[in-house]
Amino acid sequence: MLLCSLSNTPTLNPVLSLKSHCIFDSKSLETFIKTNGKDPISNEPMELSDIITISNNSNTTLTPNSNEIVSNNYSSIPTMLSAFQSAWDSLSLELFQLRSDLDKTRKELSLSLYRQDAAIKVAVDACKERDEARQALAKLVDNNIISTSNNNHSNNKIDEKNSQQEDNNIPNFSEFTDLIRTEQESLLLKHKKENKERKGKSPIYKLSDVSNLSLSSDKNESLNLKKSGKIINFKSNIENTESIITFESGLFELIDISKDSKKLKVISKLNVKIESNESIPLLSFWNENKPFILSHISQRGRKSKNDKVIPYQLTNLKSKETVILNTELSNISIVASHPSLPILIVSNGKEFEVIYNNSIIYTQEVNGELNDIKFHPDGLLITLSYKSDIGIDIYDLIDRTIKLNIPFENPKDVNFASNGYYLFITGNEGILKLFDLRKNEFIQESIFDKSKNKNSLFLIDIFTSIVIYNGKYSIFDSKGKAWSEKINDFQSLEQNSNIVGISNDGNDVILYISIENEFDGIDLYKIALR
Repeated sequence: MLLCSLSNTPTLNPVLSLKSHCIFDSKSLETFIKTNGKDPISNEPMELSDIITISNNSNTTLTPNSNEIVSNNYSSIPTMLSAFQSAWDSLSLELFQLRSDLDKTRKELSLSLYRQDAAIKVAVDACKERDEARQALAKLVDNNIISTSNNNHSNNKIDEKNSQQEDNNIPNFSEFTDLIRTEQESLLLKHKKENKERKGKSPIYKLSDVSNLSLSSDKNESLNLKKSGKIINFKSNIENTESIITFESGLFELIDISKDSKKLKVISKLNVKIESNESIPLLSFWNENKPFILSHISQRGRKSKNDKVIPYQLTNLKSKETVILNTELSNISIVASHPSLPILIVSNGKEFEVIYNNSIIYTQEVNGELNDIKFHPDGLLITLSYKSDIGIDIYDLIDRTIKLNIPFENPKDVNFASNGYYLFITGNEGILKLFDLRKNEFIQESIFDKSKNKNSLFLIDIFTSIVIYNGKYSIFDSKGKAWSEKINDFQSLEQNSNIVGISNDGNDVILYISIENEFDGIDLYKIALR
């Protein structure tokens, strides 16, 4: 007895296919051809005329159809077995078809995977070529072979240009980027460790009633500053041992605020003469833990039009050493310094320069008027806040591209939290918003005080446990993820006083309060929260 190539079972009605030269059951093959129009094995087009009947001397019986099965003539066991055999043949035929489809699908999948692998290899090669081209372009730019001052980058809404450099000692852009990358990794590990150690350990949480913090001034901790004018800035170093105080009169003072000091005392001071027709802002900053003042160079005598005048200088407030600032910008109104490297960013509002070791690395133009620039704690990213509805751009110093735009109309102050993930943004009418850089969304918003009072400074402690804005405060939860919806007033805070600074002194959170005195000056108080 012969076996059917479709069902792999013995057949009583064997036939031969002229296409594949295989033996099949007559009924199974005819059914397959009527359904598919091709040979089951070779998949060649096939008709019923391509079937040759093979003689079989054994006793054969006809396979009943479905109508015959239900008739009374097929109610016996032999006829039922024959019907079961027909059903089995049908299932075998269907199983064969499914196996053929599975084999075809496997072949198509294998081909698709092969094409995908080939596409990935092509993409990798293209990326390598792109990176090599970028490196070659950067080298050409660094060597001043070409200029990119007229290139427009509409995707990032920002224009880029490189400054002309002639000093061979100036590091090229590749060295500059390597330096920032290395320092970023170091700062990231450092801040991650520090934030983990500080988490939930703020002295604020040890106070009995955080909703009624008292600010009773101690005369022993005061600093009397006669005829110095209003304090407009208070910047402490990383160790919270010294602070630069900037007065609206043009006076800069370096004071000792360390916990070892029995009272506040002036270490050094500098008076910057401001002419009536000058509009230079009073700019101070810390860089590599040194206090600096950015100011115009005092000009004596009359200069001819052909004389090259370098208008700005950097003065170390402690040592009084002065260095001429290498810049091509005029009307500088903004200065920002890297957390640990000798890198400065100066801006006139329309463009900014990145300066390393007093050498211009590159100049960047912006499409709006800048209000301020702040460094991220890790030193790679900066915020560009605008005096318009452009909002705030997160800018990468290495890629020289905008990584993110945060919509915010007329931001007043922008500050990173110590963890580097949160961004505090203040706006008009006492509004304060918290932006999560990981989620790319605002996660909290509060209105501290709509009144336009003179105390508009925004302060946040290093533990991210208390936020102060417009003379009011709110306490964060122990994880530092959100501040309380309750906005509190400080108890015993005098009406004519301003909160100008915040620091951590041992087991206390310290505030610095300025109060106008009878000598048309300022009394500065160092007060621990109680």
